[in-house]
Amino acid sequence: MGFRSWRLIVLLGFWALTISPAAAQDFYKGKTIRVIVATTPGGGFDAYSRMLTRHMGKHIPGHPAFVVENMPGAAFLIGTNYLYTHAKPDGLTLGNWIGTLVLHQLTGRKGIEFDARKFEYIGAITYLYSFPPGTPKDRVQIFRKAFQATLKDPEFIAEAKKGNFELDPVAG
Repeated sequence: MGFRSWRLIVLLGFWALTISPAAAQDFYKGKTIRVIVATTPGGGFDAYSRMLTRHMGKHIPGHPAFVVENMPGAAFLIGTNYLYTHAKPDGLTLGNWIGTLVLHQLTGRKGIEFDARKFEYIGAITYLYSFPPGTPKDRVQIFRKAFQATLKDPEFIAEAKKGNFELDPVAG
């Protein structure tokens, strides 16, 4: 298991220690925690969600069971919107979706029904550092140039006119 995976496990361990073990054991005993994965079965998000949930119950007081449920579609929007609009904030539902949807919310992408600021962030198995090195001002300039170039790209424009926004090679 890689260093980043261990960081998540340690983070979850510290999180579990912040609540009363007896109260947590009473709460989670006999319960099932759903993990909503906003992609199709068999991909990376699904694989590491299933790997992690196979072991998480052993490390949470009350030893809850875990169920992974895939909700793919619209480049992660179906599952992520479901987490915000339908899942109860009762500690029994976790989500695994791509963090770049936060940027989509900021840029006003159609179809976003969530406010990313209201999700409770627990951690991540991996981190994708997409920004180049440099000062924040340098990064903003690089992002602006890349965004302007993308808007001039004929392939991007053609796909956008068709309504195809699943252009992210990571999303597949």
